[in-house]
Amino acid sequence: MGVGECPTHRRQRRGVLLTDRQQQVFLAAVEQGYYETPRRATLTDVAESMEISKATASNILHRAEGRIVDWFVATAVQ
Repeated sequence: MGVGECPTHRRQRRGVLLTDRQQQVFLAAVEQGYYETPRRATLTDVAESMEISKATASNILHRAEGRIVDWFVATAVQ
């Protein structure tokens, strides 16, 4: 599958990068300081605030981060 063919790029053309759930969890992580150095929040903190398991939070964030990275690479190459 070429760079322009990946699902992230198809979503971008429709104007959607993250699913609603990915956006909710990602923004909660950002707001709580999960991405700061040093971290102000742990993955457990984010999961508990969203009332989901730590494994689910990890999976959702991993997929969201992957989509963001794909978007970044695609736009940086253009």
